[in-house]
Amino acid sequence: MSSCLMQNVNDEERELIESWIKGENCEGIRNYFYGFVVQDRFKKQALLLDKMFDKYDSGLPKKEPIYRGLRFNASEKYKLDVYEKTKKMLYDAYKNGGVIQIDNAPSSFTLNRKIAFDEFAWNSSNVFKSIVYVLIERNANELYLEGFNDRFANEEEIVIKSHKTLYSIVSIEVNEYDTMIVKLKEDI
Repeated sequence: MSSCLMQNVNDEERELIESWIKGENCEGIRNYFYGFVVQDRFKKQALLLDKMFDKYDSGLPKKEPIYRGLRFNASEKYKLDVYEKTKKMLYDAYKNGGVIQIDNAPSSFTLNRKIAFDEFAWNSSNVFKSIVYVLIERNANELYLEGFNDRFANEEEIVIKSHKTLYSIVSIEVNEYDTMIVKLKEDI
């Protein structure tokens, strides 16, 4: 599948996407959405990224699952506390039929299940506590970054507007490695 995004972006948008993929500006852009004071260039890029969600769409089937793996170092108290609070929030929302916002900033997902479980969540490691979000149904306005960077092509990265979207929890499972698997669908 060729990316409509790659063929249509202007130079400023291309630069933003390439710096996001390389991680150069990703943290600064995400920090803007978290409300931290950031350099003007990160604010400008964050606002541009927001506009791109309205301007482009991946064209991918919206019922094809995408994945986001998270890991929390169990030996660091702060990370373990964040994991436990996230886990509690997810179970509480699931029990109460509520909806959640999975992030306050745009988030990277992948079409590649193995990448999410093995490279991001470190699913089989006993050093980390892991959560994998599986977004099984979503609406428009996501950016498929196919073709922008050959180095990370296997990640099949999709950036979603998780900072402006609510998700219903469909199910929560725990696999044999104690990884929490949270299936979500975009709430309409």
